[in-house]
Amino acid sequence: MTLTTDPGVLGFDRDRLNRFAPWMQTWVDNGKFPGAQVLIARHGQVAYHGWTGQRDVEAELAWEQDT
Repeated sequence: MTLTTDPGVLGFDRDRLNRFAPWMQTWVDNGKFPGAQVLIARHGQVAYHGWTGQRDVEAELAWEQDT
């Protein structure tokens, strides 16, 4: 996860944004998606950016920030 701006300054609750990581991981663990990524921004500033899983299952390449 990456926080580039304090979420509170942008009107978001940090604890609620942190719910995305386990939610995405559940989808990956259950085989619904090989990987997932969420980016939330307001006024051009990133409040939350998280990712999990694989970007290439056959090559076993992990999902990365710039995937």
